[in-house]
Amino acid sequence: MALFNWSKKKESANEKPMISNEMQMLFAKLLFTSEPTWDDAVLEQEIVRNFPLFSSTDIGSKENQRSRQYFFRDYIVRYGEGDLPAQGTIFKPEKEFSQQTLASAYRQAWHWHNAEATAGTCKYDLMVGDLMSMLLTHQDRVEYYQKFLTAVVKALKPTAIYFPASEKLIEPEEYLKQIEEHGFRNLYALINVRLFNVEGKGMLMDSLGLQALGLPDFQIQFLQYDPGQIAGLLYSYAEYIFNHGSVIEDGNTVEGVEQGSRWRCIYSRAAIPPNRSVIEIKPE
Repeated sequence: MALFNWSKKKESANEKPMISNEMQMLFAKLLFTSEPTWDDAVLEQEIVRNFPLFSSTDIGSKENQRSRQYFFRDYIVRYGEGDLPAQGTIFKPEKEFSQQTLASAYRQAWHWHNAEATAGTCKYDLMVGDLMSMLLTHQDRVEYYQKFLTAVVKALKPTAIYFPASEKLIEPEEYLKQIEEHGFRNLYALINVRLFNVEGKGMLMDSLGLQALGLPDFQIQFLQYDPGQIAGLLYSYAEYIFNHGSVIEDGNTVEGVEQGSRWRCIYSRAAIPPNRSVIEIKPE
């Protein structure tokens, strides 16, 4: 599908810069029904499968029983002052886990019908995040982060995984299956497509998650279309932006539901929190 119409507008001194968001830390919450513990040897065994250059010397101090820090020399980040390996961290939050954290995710868990029944039994969480990685390309950043995360998931076997940036709850087995089938750059967990009813105005759907990578999300308001069709389009638009970067100009068009249709793209702000820059799609 030819998603974008690349006909250029006349250059103008007032032309808007390409749309973006402020990058955020990538992290997931691993959820457990009983208090989690970790075996460093098992964790290292899983990590080295995904990071050939990793060794036991690439782990920070093991004295702190609430956290671990890892250095991944397979992914080097170039700074003006010198090069550093991308890093990852596991830590136990000091605050007790609250089910209220998952309220929005439960309402939008179209992909996992048993999400609340399963995650609702969880009382503990562990945070798994990236560090010192924002200067990597967003594709490499997602790749190395999901290599790290899958290793931790395999070692610790959580009951559920929650991704705050996309407000998405994932069944661990399904997450690992998606990684195995589609690779470490796939967006299954990192992007959510949400659906909202707007009184008197039909429905609004948006993507959520690209903002953590510094990229724009998408939103669209509509009356007559099937939400399943719109969800498919939003995922396609999100994947295109992920693969090519923030290349959509204000006023460009994308192909809509009907073959050959052209829907206009407008730079905007999100109608539904969290506050972020989005590309609003105008069905015409």
